[in-house]
Amino acid sequence: VGQWFRQQSDQVKFDEKTLLKPSVDIEEYSTDVVHQMFGRFASIKAGLQVASSRLTAQAVAMSNNDDMKKLMAQQQQRFVAEVNSLVESLERVEGHAKALTSNNLDLRQKLRASEEAKYIWEKRYKQVEDREESLVSQMEDSITKRTEALQKAMSQQAGDKDSRMRMVMDQLKEHEQEVFAAMQQVKNKEREMSEIQAE
Repeated sequence: VGQWFRQQSDQVKFDEKTLLKPSVDIEEYSTDVVHQMFGRFASIKAGLQVASSRLTAQAVAMSNNDDMKKLMAQQQQRFVAEVNSLVESLERVEGHAKALTSNNLDLRQKLRASEEAKYIWEKRYKQVEDREESLVSQMEDSITKRTEALQKAMSQQAGDKDSRMRMVMDQLKEHEQEVFAAMQQVKNKEREMSEIQAE
C-alpha cells in the first residue's frame, strides 16, 4: 500500500509539473490528452478513496478482532513479566550489595577488635618481661652483695673456729632462703607469662 501511494504521488507531481511548466506549448496538448490526464487524476482519487476505506476497515477489524486483543494482551503480559523479572533481579543485586557491605563492616570491626586485643597482649607481655628482667637483675645484685659481705666477714672475723662456722652457716642459710624466694618469684612470673600466651 505504501509503495502504491508513493507511485501515485510521483505520477501526480509529474503531471502537475508538466501542466504548470512555463515552456510548455499548450497547443501540443490536445483535448484528448487533457481528458486523459483528468481521467488519470480521477482514477487516482478513486484509488485513494478505496485504499483509505480498506485501511479504515482493517483498523476497525483489528480493534474488534478477539485474536488481536488476545495477542496484545499476551504481549502486555510478557512485557509486565519481563519488567517484574528485571525488578526482582535489581532487588536481588541490591540485597547482595547490602549483604556484602554489612559483612565488610563486620570484618572490619572484628579486625579492629583483634588488633586492639593483640596490642593489649603485647603490652602485658612486655610488662611481665620487663619485671622478670628487673627481678633477675635484683637477684644477681643481691647474690653479689651477699657473697662480698660473706667474704669480708670471714676475713675480718676474729674468734674461734666454731663461732666463725656458725656465722658462715647462718649467712649461707639466709642467702639460700633469699635465692629460694627469688626463684619462686621467677616461677610465678613464668606462670603469669604462660597464662597471657594462652589467652
